[in-house]
Amino acid sequence: MNHRKQPPTESAIFKTNAERHEPAVRDHGLGVEFWRDRPVLVTGASGFLGTWLVKRLLDMGGRVVGTARKPGSALPGVDEHERLRREYGDLADAGWLSKILTKHRVKSVFHAAAQPLADVAFDDPVGTFESNVAGSWRLLDACRAQGTVEQVVFASSDRVYGNAGIGLGENTPVTTGHPYDASKACAELISKAYAHSYGTPIAIARSGVLFGGGDRNWRRLVPGTILSVLRDESPVVRSDGQALLDYLYVEDAVDAYLRIAVSLAANPHLRGEAFNICNETPLTILQMVRKIIHTMGSALEPTLLSEPQGVPQQRSSSANKARELLGWNATYSLDAGLSRTIQWYRSAFTDERDGAAHGLEELRCQ
Repeated sequence: MNHRKQPPTESAIFKTNAERHEPAVRDHGLGVEFWRDRPVLVTGASGFLGTWLVKRLLDMGGRVVGTARKPGSALPGVDEHERLRREYGDLADAGWLSKILTKHRVKSVFHAAAQPLADVAFDDPVGTFESNVAGSWRLLDACRAQGTVEQVVFASSDRVYGNAGIGLGENTPVTTGHPYDASKACAELISKAYAHSYGTPIAIARSGVLFGGGDRNWRRLVPGTILSVLRDESPVVRSDGQALLDYLYVEDAVDAYLRIAVSLAANPHLRGEAFNICNETPLTILQMVRKIIHTMGSALEPTLLSEPQGVPQQRSSSANKARELLGWNATYSLDAGLSRTIQWYRSAFTDERDGAAHGLEELRCQ
């Protein structure tokens, strides 16, 4: 049975944010009134997922506080919004976190701050654990001590399942063998401990590979492949390309995060629960690269380095729990999400070549 909603038409894909999101929020029950004037904290607000969360919350009338280590935003125009307040610092500073929660009277928290790259985690496991594990417990303890935070949504990953197979449910045992995976699994266990021991209103979102406009981590598969094709260069795949993974368009992920928070407000029994948020359309890395190349109308062929990667990943989740308890489905098909993503990068690539301030500045450094 196909649970997915029909993807938006091509004309809808290129509508402005106000045209597309305001009706979508009403139709999907994401709580426009719930978010209006609501004080919300987004950690990692200058990152890829964090920026998209900030943008959507501002669109719905929220009063958003975004934390980051330094100024910046993955999307143009977000930083200038009158309802956005920026706080710069490090999650290692527990006192700083407590002051932010008090100063802004935060009611909802989206914890997206993390060291997000698996290869960096392999080279620097201690730094990754400090960011992803210790940063999470400091935030949770600040929320516990504050006592006024009503929802916390933690950004985890389906990598906590290891290579467990296809159609994985949330009860699949957490099995990790990589420092990045372990950092997310540890933070999940700590989140559940705070939920069960202190009643901290937290729930966990486990996503596959997120993609969309604004991701400037060129080592990631989707933006790196798009950038190569824009330059008319063969995309390079370091592995043999056979790892089977889930991919999810970032706006669908944002929808899921908001729905988790609204559902937590309505149902306290969801505290400590984890939810798979996925498109349920797994592809191998090589299939995904070729799909991007084809969608971009290119005749390039990927270059496979076939570097040793250990056991090929075989990991795909089921979104049944999110459908049943949250009423969430991925709105965008994989093709529709890729079309939007490619259009964003093409526009940014053109802007950069024309000297626009919000273009792909990093292109000059590649």
